Amino acid sequence: MINKKIVKRIYVKGQLKNVSPLLIGCGSDEQSDSDIVRDSNGNLMIPGTSIAGVLRAIVGNEDLFGGTDDKSLNSPFKTYHAVSKHKVSTIRDNVHLKYETKTAKDGGKFDYEIIEPGAEFDFRLELLLRQDDSKEVLENSFWQAVTVLKDGHVALGAKTTRGLGKVVLEDMKALCLDMTCPADVEKWIEFDWDGADFNSPLELVEYSEGNLHKIECDFTIDGSVLIRAYNSSAEGSDSIHLSYKGNKKDNQDKEEKLPIISGTSWAGFFRHTCWDLLKEIGKPDDILKDILDELFGTVEGDKKKKSRIRFSESRIEGGELIPYTRNKIDRFTGGTASGALFTNDACYGGKVRLTISIKDAKPYEIGLIELALKDICLGLRAIGGETGVGRGTLSGEYEPKNEYLKSLAEYGAVQQ
Repeated sequence: MINKKIVKRIYVKGQLKNVSPLLIGCGSDEQSDSDIVRDSNGNLMIPGTSIAGVLRAIVGNEDLFGGTDDKSLNSPFKTYHAVSKHKVSTIRDNVHLKYETKTAKDGGKFDYEIIEPGAEFDFRLELLLRQDDSKEVLENSFWQAVTVLKDGHVALGAKTTRGLGKVVLEDMKALCLDMTCPADVEKWIEFDWDGADFNSPLELVEYSEGNLHKIECDFTIDGSVLIRAYNSSAEGSDSIHLSYKGNKKDNQDKEEKLPIISGTSWAGFFRHTCWDLLKEIGKPDDILKDILDELFGTVEGDKKKKSRIRFSESRIEGGELIPYTRNKIDRFTGGTASGALFTNDACYGGKVRLTISIKDAKPYEIGLIELALKDICLGLRAIGGETGVGRGTLSGEYEPKNEYLKSLAEYGAVQQ
């Protein structure tokens, strides 16, 4: 059975591009609390195991990816490490806040290393089909894996429910070899990834993400917002608004900072907003926490649950980063406190779009998120830092649907 004749080989290559920050940890903490994977030359790398694991979870064909029972053969599907010539990364800061006070928990400060959006990785996949295999099923599953990569349905690494890890496969090319044909066998003998004639059509198939409820909302920043990224340089401001590095539209050779609201910021913002909304009904904290843990996930103690709600990383369009210097005032003398002069680069103005996806969403959960959106659009909540001095309020238009609010009321989470 193991030596069944090979009848077909399919090769696919292209450029895998991360369209949101990418965090695939290597277990090291030399640069941050969680460093990213690199190859022996220091190039950024996505391990083949990371790619195969995510595709296996999405496609779900055990025969394609190999099994673990005694009758299983080696996987006919082969993934390669994806390597980029880029070597630049960024350290991102995070903090775990308390529900009640929105202040940092003890030991709640941590950071991690990310690959900023726009890195391109050399990408390769291979499928080997043997005689008597379920060739049509295996090949269909293979092309489904290619489809989800092409259409941007794949998120790799950590914090994927917080907007990180989204990738898309570009510049795809395929080569299909019929191993019963002597001419194709000769091509296989002489095969190399760079020199082979990749001219086979891509047989992409339709893919559905399943039971996924999506919500989108556009906001205008009223005044300014500050999602802190601390400046490691001795020069410049003490802290700056979180930004990507990108090229100016009118000058592709010149970099600029592109301000964003991170998925982790959105998630914390909504979790605290939902906590406040639920708290108003006077239910015990442990019950409210269970409701939110079921939706937002948790890693506290022995209870570990993956989040079912995903928040996008959101670019701020039209915003301007402006330094603002302040003094801390001594409350007793009315004068400036010694050594308390500091400068922040906040983002002033602009528009931002948020995309929320909820897997297997319950109607009352949708109602809760929509009610939170309504509060945010009315300017009743503020995101980011320095909210006590007027930063972080957003405005927009969003009307929760009555069917979801009714379900939320029936569930007993809010009072009408």
